[in-house]
Order: sequence, then structure tokens, then C-alpha cells
Amino acid sequence: MKKVLGLLVAVILIMSFSGCLQGSKPPTKETILQAIDSVDTYTYEKKMIMRYPSLTRVVYIYSGINRQEKQFFELLEINATYSNGQFQRTKMLQYFDGSKNYVKMETNENGKETNGAWAFTINDIYKAYEQYYPDLPRDQVLNKFIESRDEILNVKDLLSKANITEITKKGDRYEIKFVLYRQYISTPSILQSYPGNASEVQEYMNVMRKLVRENIAGVLLVDKDGKPLLLKMKSNAKITYLYSNETIDATGDYTIKFSYEYNPPKWAEDLKRIKK
Repeated sequence: MKKVLGLLVAVILIMSFSGCLQGSKPPTKETILQAIDSVDTYTYEKKMIMRYPSLTRVVYIYSGINRQEKQFFELLEINATYSNGQFQRTKMLQYFDGSKNYVKMETNENGKETNGAWAFTINDIYKAYEQYYPDLPRDQVLNKFIESRDEILNVKDLLSKANITEITKKGDRYEIKFVLYRQYISTPSILQSYPGNASEVQEYMNVMRKLVRENIAGVLLVDKDGKPLLLKMKSNAKITYLYSNETIDATGDYTIKFSYEYNPPKWAEDLKRIKK
């Protein structure tokens, strides 16, 4: 009997030790991308400092995404300081509850304050997209609308194209260092300039359309399952505005923190008082 018990204990210890060894394997690019795809709900906090020749822009975003229910909330603050001393501050609150998108915006441009509030139905969103994507099915329109706020998809896109240079174990977490060069055409999303009439939106999109050539160095911290916890990046870019053919240099510092929960704050529910 003692021999049997001893054998059982030995087997259990071996299995436990084997499990520890398997769990200690560092994540690969593929396991991290799979972990991102498995996420249903999350909240993130993002800070960006972008420097251009005549402008410094500081952006803060606090947002939550519920992929299953197709919902999100977002607090966006932008502070822009120009080399000539002018400034512009923008604060926007949004909450999409699955049926309506509630938006409240406040701006301060050189001391002149303006504000507004809007409520958009799903049909309003469909109509906005139909002007630019007439053949896009409505279920995909809604997906695009949610994905435009789905920050973890940007992490997936970055990592899928990046070269990982080092993976280091940090307690029960892993630190992934990477570098990336990318070149792409950037056009403001429809809803970055929404609300507004179609001609104003189209003109803005044409003027702001640009070719970006960018070098990125970053550090991504993930948990033992590969889910992102913290991303820090530095970017150096050359930006060519296609409308004016003007090229400028730009740098950026980015920090994004992730947590895997979705709890709309009180202000999100308060936005539902906005009438269309």
C-alpha cells in the first residue's frame, strides 16, 4: 500500500512539474495573436504625444470594448499646441449601447469655447457609411464601426508585421521587444469627422489623406496566456500629404494599458439622456 501511495505521489509530482515546464514556455507571435482573437471584452487607457514641425499634440483615450454585444464607450481628450502660440483643446465622450451612438463634444480654440451633443441611430450610421461603401453589407458596417475603436486590433496588426528581437520573462509575465518599418496610406475614418455633411467630410478626408513611412520600436508586456497588458512604442515618421504634396517629419511616444473587463462608467449612461 505504501508503495502504491508513493508511486501515486511521484506521478502527481512529475505531472505537476511537467505542467510548470509547459506553462513556462515563452509566448510566440502566433500565440499572442491567438490570445488577442480570443478576447471578448476589455478596457484600455492610451496616451500619445505626437510632435510635428509646428505642432505638438497630446492625446488621451479611455475606452472599453464589448466585442460580443458590439458596444463601446470612449473618452477622448486632445490638446494641441502650435508653435505660434495658438492652442486647441477637444474633449469628446461617446457611448454606443448597441442601438444608438451618443456623442458629447467640447472644444476650446484660443479661448473660444463650443460644445454640442448628438445621438445617432444604427440607421444613421448605415447611411453615413453607404456614401463611401455602397456595396458593404450592413452587418459589416456595424463591424467596421466597432473595429474603429478596437485598439487591441491595432496591436495585432503591429505585432503580425513586426520583427521580434527579444523575449524576456518578468515574473509571470513576458516582455516582447520588437521593431517595425511600415509604409501605408492613411485616411481619416468617416466617424473621426462625424458629425458633418457629406461634402464637408469628403473634403476633409481628401485634404488629410497622406502617405506615412514609419519606423517603430516597441515593448509589449503580455500575461502568461499571451494577452497584452502594456504597450510602449516610439515612432519616427515621414508624412507626405497627398493633396498638397508636402512632406514633414513626425515623432510619437505611445503608452497603452489593457485590462480585461467592460464596465461602462456613469458618464456613459448619462449620455443616454441626449435626444436626437
